[in-house]
Amino acid sequence: MQYARSEIDVLDIRLHPRHVIHYSGMHLEAVMRLFVTKTKLMGKLRFSKSTLGKLAHEAKERNIFDRVLINSLFNFIVLFNKAKHEVNLYDERPRLFTVEDAIVCYFAARIIGKTVLAKIGYPLSLATYEINNELFVF
Repeated sequence: MQYARSEIDVLDIRLHPRHVIHYSGMHLEAVMRLFVTKTKLMGKLRFSKSTLGKLAHEAKERNIFDRVLINSLFNFIVLFNKAKHEVNLYDERPRLFTVEDAIVCYFAARIIGKTVLAKIGYPLSLATYEINNELFVF
């Protein structure tokens, strides 16, 4: 997520919302590969070259995650694939993705990723943070 975060914090997100979405998807792809490696729940699937879509389909077929997480993954994949492959073809729309799209995808990837990492007990996924005397779980 460091690349997505730097696109938001360091660079001008208004110029590169596509990159934020793309980097967020790459994060989820890495999280899913780590999940497959640690759990071995997907058998002999070649995880090192598997795409996020392939990993999500395998997880759905094997009923590894609940319906909400699987649906969230598939909804995210639609935007991730557009960020990777599609070009804006509409003259009336200056960009394919808005700043708001990028921010929503960034937080969605963080939430989905944290949920998957928590299932394997990844230490940072279990962290909580206190902000202004309120407890937040990220």
